[in-house]
Formats: sequence, structure tokens, C-alpha cells
Amino acid sequence: MKIVIDAYQPAKHITGSDRFAKNILRELQVIDQDNKYIVIVNREHEFVADSIKAPNFKVLPLSVSKRAIWLMLGLPRLLQEHQADVFFSPYNLSGPGRRVCRTIISILDTIPVSQPDLYFGSHSSKLRRAVVSFTMRRPLRFADQFVAISDFTKAMAVKDLGLDANKIEVVYLQADPIFFTPSSTEVKEAVHKKYKLPTSFVFTMGSSEPRKNIATLVKAHQLLPTELRGEFPLVISGARWHGQDIDISADPNISMAGFIDDADLPTVYQLATVFAFPSSYEGFGLPILEAMASKTPVLTTTATSIPEVAGQAAISVEADDPNGMSKALRTLLEQPKERRKLIEAGEAQTLRFSWKVAAERLLKLFSEPDTN
Repeated sequence: MKIVIDAYQPAKHITGSDRFAKNILRELQVIDQDNKYIVIVNREHEFVADSIKAPNFKVLPLSVSKRAIWLMLGLPRLLQEHQADVFFSPYNLSGPGRRVCRTIISILDTIPVSQPDLYFGSHSSKLRRAVVSFTMRRPLRFADQFVAISDFTKAMAVKDLGLDANKIEVVYLQADPIFFTPSSTEVKEAVHKKYKLPTSFVFTMGSSEPRKNIATLVKAHQLLPTELRGEFPLVISGARWHGQDIDISADPNISMAGFIDDADLPTVYQLATVFAFPSSYEGFGLPILEAMASKTPVLTTTATSIPEVAGQAAISVEADDPNGMSKALRTLLEQPKERRKLIEAGEAQTLRFSWKVAAERLLKLFSEPDTN
């Protein structure tokens, strides 16, 4: 059987989808030596490609300028040329413009098609909205199977996209192995200096995209006592979302760290006193497991899929309640015993998730007969 996996990393900066691609491919190489794989990658970014070593896995590097158009027209031709039996992509609602072979579509969240205003923001053109919406909706018509990354996402796919629940398999993600390795003192000192980090700090990671809810965390931090804010400043890593910025002007206790290099991210988690993940909508919430694997206590919300991931191993509050978020944050910052308790619970929570199990479930889907 010939399986084509679209692991094309669209941007330089690594996302949860890229980690999904890399780790699934790593595990598939371990458990499957029989089928032949063709893995589409971005020739300009080596994050995914570097993990592919097995002889039955062939890397196909491409450079695509208009990915939406390529998915509609170029990908079907590629599948035909390589006589693919199965197609799969770990990227959200991403697939070919027409059916060529057995097709399995990942659903990381339904926001792009169910809540376009939230996804695109106010700065996106009508043309871009139309193209992206069409590109994401079309593969849903002929996909044989869907992979949702949480029970919540599966429920939303049924509700928002009208999909058959029997055709949706839930496949949980796991933190990348790099987050389980403690950094040396020398590395911590270098990363601390590189990003000009405070001695102790609250760390959060997310763009100014509204659903990431960073603005509420900023309010929560500003509600802390002045002395506590000075002792534990808030450090925000992420990017602008369609031209929108997070307003932290004239606040010396909040800083923007910009993008953190992938190799440095585990160390930043380890250096943080608390990791705050205030999101109001997640298809999964991979940073929660990354922080737990890094032995950092987590403050998060009760929204959407997050309880599935965090379990009882984090302090969870309502996403739209800055006062409640501030109170929980203060508890964590003032009580080292509570932080240690969450660290231990977080280590146990990460063991509930497995890339090996995820790969085994995907391989089972690949192996099902094509009934079309």
C-alpha cells in the first residue's frame, strides 16, 4: 500500500500541527516497515523532514507559493502520479480538491468554517476568506474518514460541519519528547540571557488571536498586588494576529518575548514559575502538556477541549473571568506547595497521552479497505 502524507510546513515558525506531523511520522516509522510512504515537506523548512529516516519512507520536498490553489489542483495530480492508495494530512481541514484515493482528513478545530470572523479577524479580505473557506470545506464532501484530536472537536465537527460521528476517530496528541528532557544550568543561563527573561515570571504563549484570550490574562495579572506583579512579571510569547496587537503599553511588569526558537522553548517552560494558558477555544491545547512535561505548574481554563487535556493536573478557571483568573494565579505564585503538587500531577497526566497509540490508530485507519 502506498500512503501519501502531506506534512508541508506552511510557515517558518513551528505550530502544533507541525509537531503532530513530526511525531506521528516518527512513530509510524517504528511500527510500519511494510507500507510505502511518500511524505510531502516544505523544502525550505527541515523540521519534519529531518525526522524521516526509514527506507520505506520517501521525502518529497516542494516549494508552494499558493498553498490553497495547490491543494485544489496540484495535490490531486500528485496523488495520481504516485498512484496513492491513501492520503492523510495532520493539518486542519486540509485535503485535495477532489477524491483520488482513500482520503483521511484531520480536524484540529472547526473555527475556520464555523466561526470565520473569529478566525480571520477584521483585517482579512473577502477574497482570502472565500478561498480559504472553499479550500477547507471541499475535502469534507468526499473524505472517507476524519481524525479529530479531542472528543470536543469531534462533537463540534458533527454539530458545525454536519459530519457523521461514525466516520470520526479521536486521536489524542502528546507533548514532543524534547519537553521531557531537563535543560542544563548552562543552557538555562544562555536562554535566560538570550530572551532577557526576569528571574521569576509567569509565561504564556499565544498570538493576539481573540480566542487565545491573552487580554484576559493581562487583566488578571494587572489585578495582582503590585509587589507580586513586580516579583513575577508576565512574559508573552507569540505573534500579531492579522494586524492585531496586545496592548501592554506603559506596563513595566508585562513584556513581549516574540517568537521563541523551538530548541529554546523547553528551557523557557522550565524557567517559568507558572505557565498560564487562558484560551477560550482549543481543539486540543498541546502547550498544556508541553508545560507539564517540562515540570511547570499550569493555570488554564475550563473552555472547550481543555479539560480533556488538563484533567485535574492544572488550576482551571472560567475563561471570561479575569478576577477568578487573578485569584488562581495569586494562589500559585504565593504557594510553592501548590505548585509542587501541580507539577507532580502534571507528570502523571502526560502519561495518559501517547504518540505510539496515536500512530497505531492512524495506521489502522490507513489499512481499512477502500469502499469507493
